[in-house]
Amino acid sequence: MSDGDRRREFASLDSPIYVVHNHWVKLRFTKSARLHKVGRARAVFAIEHAYAVVCVDRPAGAGYLLMYLGDDETGRAFEVGGIEEGDTFVVIHVMDLRTKFRTAYETGKA
Repeated sequence: MSDGDRRREFASLDSPIYVVHNHWVKLRFTKSARLHKVGRARAVFAIEHAYAVVCVDRPAGAGYLLMYLGDDETGRAFEVGGIEEGDTFVVIHVMDLRTKFRTAYETGKA
């Protein structure tokens, strides 16, 4: 399956996918995922309990990023972004939820 075909399986920011439950078999975190000093446990919880998943195009034709929008165990809202590599989800971005994802997050949470 080509990257473009795989990309079409996911939603854009204009039409996010709202989810009930997520679970990835394998997770791997890069150094860049720690840029905003969010712990791994918080990110995993947000992925597993995400309210919405948005597909975001990466710069310079580098494919796409899946952005999971969810809360940690304390209710703090996060965006956790990563790419799929085989059966592994590689987390490359974790930070507090930004305004541009707020509508998708709130709709999924409702």
